Amino acid sequence: MQLGHIVLILGGGGPKHTRTLQEDPKLKRENDLMRMVSDALTQRIKEKESRGSSDGTELMGDLIFDDLDSDEDG
Repeated sequence: MQLGHIVLILGGGGPKHTRTLQEDPKLKRENDLMRMVSDALTQRIKEKESRGSSDGTELMGDLIFDDLDSDEDG
């Protein structure tokens, strides 16, 4: 998932063996998680909690997303 011009987020859904991601529960779960991370990161950038480095090679700030995967454990 690409966020603007500075961040590329890679997920761990594994190989796709179905026609749509909704047909594979693991792939759907991983896709949903990546969307939540993207939304949370976008919000943190807007609120200036996270930002790109001046040379555009690093993402800095609040980058811990523990609260997003709480549904995975249950």
